[in-house]
Amino acid sequence: MNQNERRNLFTYATKELSQDAFLLWLFNNYDDEEVSPTSYALLRKFCGLAPDEKILSLETKAQWHKIDVSVWFSTDSGKKYALFVEDKTDSAEHNQLEEYNGHIDSSKKIREHNVCKIYYKPGKLYQDEMKRVEDAGWKYFEFGEICNLLKPFAGSSDPIVRMYIEHILAREEALSATEKPKNNDTPLDLLAWLSFFEKTAIPRMEKEFEGENVQFKTWRARHYPYIVLAAFYKGDECIPYLEIRSRNCIDGKFTAYILCYGMDITYALKGHQEKLIKRIEKSELFKCGKLCYSKKGKPIFPKQIGYTKEELLQAEDTDEFIEAVKKSVREFLDLMRDWD
Repeated sequence: MNQNERRNLFTYATKELSQDAFLLWLFNNYDDEEVSPTSYALLRKFCGLAPDEKILSLETKAQWHKIDVSVWFSTDSGKKYALFVEDKTDSAEHNQLEEYNGHIDSSKKIREHNVCKIYYKPGKLYQDEMKRVEDAGWKYFEFGEICNLLKPFAGSSDPIVRMYIEHILAREEALSATEKPKNNDTPLDLLAWLSFFEKTAIPRMEKEFEGENVQFKTWRARHYPYIVLAAFYKGDECIPYLEIRSRNCIDGKFTAYILCYGMDITYALKGHQEKLIKRIEKSELFKCGKLCYSKKGKPIFPKQIGYTKEELLQAEDTDEFIEAVKKSVREFLDLMRDWD
C-alpha cells in the first residue's frame, strides 16, 4: 500500500474530540510551510483577516471554560484576536453558547482583543439550530461554504490536511445522496440516509399524500446509529406516529413502527390508545408485539404499539422503498382515521 492508497485517518477518528484536535493542530501550525495555507484560510474566514495580514504569535487552548477550541493571536497589523470555536460533527447545539458568552464577556484576558465566535459544523445544519446560534451572537457557515473554502487545499502535501479535506468532501458527497443507501454502518452512511430521506423520500411522500392529514419529518436518532423518517397524523407530534428507521431497511428488508413517544397521557387515559391497539390487531399489514404496561413496577402506557409484519414489505432499491413507505403510511392513516 502506497501513501496515496493509505486509509483515511478521519474515517476512524469521527468524533468531535478528533475534530477539536485537528483544529488545534492546524492553528498551532500556522507557521509550517505545508500547513499554513490551510490554517490561514480558516483564520481569515473566521476572523476576517486581511489577505496579507501575518500572524506574529499564537496560543491555543482546548476546553477553556468548556469551549472546544480557543485561539489567541496577534498580527503585524497591531491587532489582537480571540477566536472561539464550538465544534460539531453530527450533533446539534444544545443551548451552551449563551453560557460560553458569559465567560467570554467577563474575561479580562480578552478585553483588548477582537472577539470572533464561530459555530463550526461541517455537516447538516437545521433551521432551529441556526436560529439558536444566531440568537446567541455566534456565526455559522453553511456546509457548502466550508467545502468551498477547503477544496483548494485538497492536494496539500501534508497528509493530515489532505486526509481531513478528503473526509470533509466525502461528507459533502454523502449529503448529496438521492438514492436509497445500501448500508447503515458508518457516519457517512447515516448522512446519506438523511440526504435520501430529505431529497427523495419526503418530497415523493408529500406529493403522494398532498392534501391529506399527514406531515413528514426526518432526523438523526440522537445516540442511536440510525436515521428516522416519520409520518405524523394531522402533523400532531403528541399522538401516535409512524416511524421508519434506516437500520431496518438494509438488505431488502423493511419495517415501520407505530409509536407513542411523547404522546399526551390523557389520550391513553381516555382509552384512545387501546382502541387503536385493537384496530392494529385486525390490520393485514401491522401487528402488535409484546405491549409493556409497566416499568419498574409503575404503570405506563405502551410506547411501541405496532409494527409491519415480517417480509410483507421489501425495499431492495429506491422505488421499492418508496412503495413500502406509501403502503405503510396509507395503512397508518386508515388506522388513525378517527383519532380526535
